[in-house]
Amino acid sequence: MQEINLLAFFIGVATTYFIINAINLLQNKSRTRLQTVLGWILVLWTLLNLKDIFAIIPRPLTTKEHYYFVLFDGWVAFTYAIMIYEVTTPGWTTWRRVVKTALPFLLFTIVFFVWPTSLIINLYGAFLDVYTLAIIVIAVIKARRYNRYIRNNYSNIDEIDISWVNKVLLMTLLSQVTWVISTLYPGLITDSVYYFFTLLMWQKVISYSRRMRPVPIKKMSQHPDNVETTRSFAFAGALEDIVETRELYMNQELTLADLAKAVNTNRTYLSYYFSNVKKTTFYDYINQLRITKKSLPMMREHPEYTLDYVAAMSGFKSISTFRRAFIKLTGTSPSQYIHQNKNVSC
Repeated sequence: MQEINLLAFFIGVATTYFIINAINLLQNKSRTRLQTVLGWILVLWTLLNLKDIFAIIPRPLTTKEHYYFVLFDGWVAFTYAIMIYEVTTPGWTTWRRVVKTALPFLLFTIVFFVWPTSLIINLYGAFLDVYTLAIIVIAVIKARRYNRYIRNNYSNIDEIDISWVNKVLLMTLLSQVTWVISTLYPGLITDSVYYFFTLLMWQKVISYSRRMRPVPIKKMSQHPDNVETTRSFAFAGALEDIVETRELYMNQELTLADLAKAVNTNRTYLSYYFSNVKKTTFYDYINQLRITKKSLPMMREHPEYTLDYVAAMSGFKSISTFRRAFIKLTGTSPSQYIHQNKNVSC
């Protein structure tokens, strides 16, 4: 009885968590498209979670009832897919795509309703394994593509970077693994571990969504063929001069499109120039200038300045981005650099 009470407590906490966050997301008038998608996903999770109340009623479940629980639990996999697609491809979610994504789960449910055998459940389990693995692989590929795009087009990626997706994918995998274990070996421990990883995963997603500004990926034309030297680019040399003399790198919101306009070229040529000639990204190039032209001289001349002030006066929008860029360029942290510079001066 005590175990049933604890399971009821976990179910209640999880259900309350889902419905409260769903309401908060959907009632927010300034919500992003991603937050709208997450809100409706959490509504579905609330409904799916409510069914678990019937699983803890003190009576033995029939085999058929247990199979139905497995069927409906598996539906959460398609919500992972919707969430991942919307994060890595902003604007992807439409009702038509949602229906197409949910179709295999609906078909399995209908087939089992007509032909309730263990064979269908076994096939369903194999399908879920493949489906989950496919989601993770696709998510990794799409997240890398998205992050590569924003680093090639934006100098400030604080609110658009989705490197956090890797952490969410790990927690999603752990959640699904513990769900499989809890299905095979139901009990307080396995169910509580499942709820822990599930709530932790969704909390991460919701937290990141509140400070994320999705950027749709705009297609570029084909890269120019047989372009290998700076001589092939009319803006080569002039670009560096314009960026440095006008201090364009001080613009916290500078984009590749802005720079292309300043040097009278297009994004395709400019992106190709950075990646294939200068062997860097637009993001790294601008941050390097911010550090070499502003941060380092300022830190040498005024070691008393705070790092927040140095970062802001160098064109960085956040101290965390400043630290990462500084370490990548110098191999040491800003604090260590100031300390070493003081010792040299003494």
